Amino acid sequence: MKENKETIKRCLDIAKGCFDYQGGYHNEKELNIYHHGIQTVVNCLNAFYKNEISLQLDIVEQIGKRSEL
Repeated sequence: MKENKETIKRCLDIAKGCFDYQGGYHNEKELNIYHHGIQTVVNCLNAFYKNEISLQLDIVEQIGKRSEL
């Protein structure tokens, strides 16, 4: 389980780093949209890492499961 926690923490750190990376967007509107998406990823990974109940995490995971079909 410790290895899983370390992997999740590493993913969380990478997602947080994406805020500074900015995804190559330079206009404010696109950058805000990009940051909103990254914040969703950070929220979901953080909830997963802390083993918290999160409606956002549940919804995103269900969307992801459907996309594998």
